[in-house]
Amino acid sequence: MIILLYMLLRNKIKLTDGGYTLNDLEISGVNIFNSKKKKEILHRTLVSFGINLNSQNKELFVETTPKDFAPRKHDLIQAILNINDIYLLTRENVISIFFEEVQKLFDKNNVMYISNVSIRGTSGFTYKFDFSIAKNYRKSQREALILTINKLKPQNIKMQLFSFLDVHNTGRESDDFVIINDIENPVKDKDFEAFHNYNIEPLLWSNPKY
Repeated sequence: MIILLYMLLRNKIKLTDGGYTLNDLEISGVNIFNSKKKKEILHRTLVSFGINLNSQNKELFVETTPKDFAPRKHDLIQAILNINDIYLLTRENVISIFFEEVQKLFDKNNVMYISNVSIRGTSGFTYKFDFSIAKNYRKSQREALILTINKLKPQNIKMQLFSFLDVHNTGRESDDFVIINDIENPVKDKDFEAFHNYNIEPLLWSNPKY
């Protein structure tokens, strides 16, 4: 991952990947702009994190101020990580991404939700949650925040935990869930321990009782 910093006029800072992310994917055989589905993922990711795209040189960038430097750098890094995940999509699951499968299930059961919710934590970082379900629908005192996880990776669990914790530290109350695709990527009970320790309920796609 490459992040470049440029000082602009009027106390502005430009953070950019210099076009590295999308060009590196293309070198690896993944041309996002030749696929409607991949372009939708790219657009959704950029909007969620407030990142700009230079269509000429495929540069991902954001302009910020010294005050907001840290959270906006975080946004750019998270966007790059999400876009890099497109490389992992196979021909089979490009057609139906796990997020969309969960969304279809919610629609089928008339679940009232908001998708791709961006919430700022007490650190100033912004986190993207796949779904928010209102407390009135759930007959609960709190809304539900949900992350969908197609493949549970130990190295990503810390960030997933921190996103919930950082949002809670702002005083926002929610019931927290992760929906895990255990059909395509089997998981073990020990994989859930960290979530349970922080009162985040893991739900398995093989047993969708939600």
